[in-house]
Amino acid sequence: MDENPTNAQEQYELGEKYRKGDGVAVDLQKAQYWYSKAAEQGSAAALFAKGMCGMEESREGLTCRGSGSEASVKLAEDAWKYTINKDWAKAVPLFKEAARQGNMGAQYALGEHYEDGKGVTQNRKIAIDWYKKAAKQGHAIAREALESLAKQGYVDARKALRLLNQGKSPWGIKRLVDTWGGRIGLILGPVLQVVGIIVERLAGHEIPSIGELVCAAVFGSFLFGFVGIIIERIVRSIIKK
Repeated sequence: MDENPTNAQEQYELGEKYRKGDGVAVDLQKAQYWYSKAAEQGSAAALFAKGMCGMEESREGLTCRGSGSEASVKLAEDAWKYTINKDWAKAVPLFKEAARQGNMGAQYALGEHYEDGKGVTQNRKIAIDWYKKAAKQGHAIAREALESLAKQGYVDARKALRLLNQGKSPWGIKRLVDTWGGRIGLILGPVLQVVGIIVERLAGHEIPSIGELVCAAVFGSFLFGFVGIIIERIVRSIIKK
């Protein structure tokens, strides 16, 4: 295998190998790099793959996927083909329809068109909105576009990144509910804390107040929820090894 091909088809195929792990370790950053190189030389397949293959970080690591209905994928695929010849008048309406149907590749493409003014009036605010929609679905290149605009001083891009990062906070409420460790902690925490308070008070011949029990339950939920996340991460790291 040529590790540094110059032919568009070979560059696209190398991108596919890195995406699928065919004879090489899966490396989606390299996959996107070779898709981009092939797309620059006019490869429609590579251009489509580059736009449609968003990268997201899941519990299992980096994954590559598309999004939206089959109809939206077809619309986006047709639109990408028109961009080869820079036929923006035909590409943009197809991207818009696919994006409205939730296709993240098309959402990213619209962001790019509005950022650069290709086939539409240049509008960075609208570009940021579409990048945000795509990034929210896991499209890594759209996220990189937001980061680039944020560095250029665009406040809306910074706000979009803050909103995206809130959902990925390792200590957020969403993480407590999304992870099995967090869920176990949320269930067991209140029970253990309440039982502990009752036993302690009864041992001193006292009756715990409702307020005490409620506070103990809330504290137990968060304390054991976070402990559950830590235990889950340790277990997953052991399993991976």
